[in-house]
Amino acid sequence: MLTSFKKMMLTWIPREKQIIINQNSKIAELEQKNELLAQRLQEQAEEHKQQLYRMVEEIKQEIQLQKAPIVQQPIQPKQQKIDSVIITDDIKFIKLANFFNQAGRQLQQPTLLYRGTLHGGLSSDFHQKCDDKANTLTIVKVSDGKIIGGFTTQTWNSNNGQKQDQNAWLFNIEAASIFKIKQGGKDAIYTMAGDTYGVSFGNGGWDLYVASDFLNNTNNCVKGASYEYNGSGNLFLTNKPEEVRFSVSEVEVFQV
Repeated sequence: MLTSFKKMMLTWIPREKQIIINQNSKIAELEQKNELLAQRLQEQAEEHKQQLYRMVEEIKQEIQLQKAPIVQQPIQPKQQKIDSVIITDDIKFIKLANFFNQAGRQLQQPTLLYRGTLHGGLSSDFHQKCDDKANTLTIVKVSDGKIIGGFTTQTWNSNNGQKQDQNAWLFNIEAASIFKIKQGGKDAIYTMAGDTYGVSFGNGGWDLYVASDFLNNTNNCVKGASYEYNGSGNLFLTNKPEEVRFSVSEVEVFQV
């Protein structure tokens, strides 16, 4: 017969074995949970790493954009405000408008009266289109590209003589300011019937003179005489009031 001790041992051993089995099962379960937790932490760490990488790349792009030179979009030209083959861009038109401001006037929408290559280059062609028209702007393009001209409130009616106009002025598109008539406005323009005299500013010295048949005539000239050039000499800015003859490629007259 088994003693009481042996009976107790036989009972305890299976129970202890079961306890060990249960503990091992719990340990395996905990290890599995730890593995899952470690895997999740690794996934979260990788996700955060990717987020940080994207943030760094965005910051780099912003820095590069700040360092990159600003590329200005080309300015679209405004609608041309003058029907001219000489004043062909906004810069020249703005300079003309500024010249009028200097004279205390505004350059409104100019109306083309005469264009030499369109209406004829004779002085009679000029008078036919421009006589009886006050407040005119004359623009002359020299064969070498210079752009000069003048304004008068007087009409170009042929009366064979000088006309006074204290509001008359001349310009060179390259100059910073207009050249006003001398005090009193004497000899502002000269008019004469026939085919000899067309656009003529000044007295016999012709501050600006465009000869008849100007496209085939080299007697066109500028000279310092009736207008104030402030040391520039004449319309060609030669610093001397000497007469300079030149060829003309176009003449336009606008009423303004």
